[in-house]
Amino acid sequence: MNLKQLSFFITIAEEGQITAAAKRLHIAQPPLSYQIKQLELELGVELFKRTSRGIKLTEEGKLFRKYALQIVDLTQLAQSKLKAAKKGVGATIVVGSISSSVKLLPSQKLRNLQLNYPGLKFEIIEDNTYGVIEKLRKKMIEIAIVRTPFNGTGLQMQYFPSEPMAAIFPREFQAHLKAQITLQELVKWPLVTYRRFSSQFEQTFLRAGLTPQIAVTCDDARTALRWADCGYGVALIPSSVTHTDTLHEVVPVACHAWETQLALVWPKEHLMTPFLRDFITAFSSEMCTKKN
Repeated sequence: MNLKQLSFFITIAEEGQITAAAKRLHIAQPPLSYQIKQLELELGVELFKRTSRGIKLTEEGKLFRKYALQIVDLTQLAQSKLKAAKKGVGATIVVGSISSSVKLLPSQKLRNLQLNYPGLKFEIIEDNTYGVIEKLRKKMIEIAIVRTPFNGTGLQMQYFPSEPMAAIFPREFQAHLKAQITLQELVKWPLVTYRRFSSQFEQTFLRAGLTPQIAVTCDDARTALRWADCGYGVALIPSSVTHTDTLHEVVPVACHAWETQLALVWPKEHLMTPFLRDFITAFSSEMCTKKN
């Protein structure tokens, strides 16, 4: 069974005569009759019965016609969607984003991408790294911006340069700050920690024989910044989150174990459309610009 046979079958059912169907399809009658006979043999049923006025569908033929129409319609829809996807016309890129990538979206380079593909839309779904990757595996999103560490099984990954964790000091804490801050110095201050890294922070302090003063724990890098700004403590967040912010002092933490990377990830088996490929290129270019 193939799409050509289904198309022939539907046309004959609509015309009620093989001669009229052959004329409409621009083929000779014998090959058309042969294709329908082959289809009936494969299905093991008779699809048409002859009458004095031509041919009509049997009960089995009526049932099969419903499915044949669905198959042909879905095939045409898929072809139409794929052509549109190739051109980016009316397409939507569903992007998973984390709070610590907020400075990267939107950007002028992604705006240029939208101009290159008229009608291209963006749907942004925000969550933490684990939530975003779960949505990616469930095919709720197409591509995601995440942060290490994470489980990359089954994913294509493009990593960006590592960055240090930063200590964000509110104004009243900023006296006598150095170019970097050590773990030994951090334990002197109340800390606002981002839950994503809490376990990593605690283990590092424990191995160093230090006891931190955890004042606040939250789930969002932006929330950590707000609490630091209000004087509750020194926020520990990835340094890129605050690279354009002047409300507080940003001091890199001298701890290699706390370095982290942003990454762009997508399923290995996902259809890589031209506009999705261009999104990856545009985002990567934006990352290079931010880094420089």
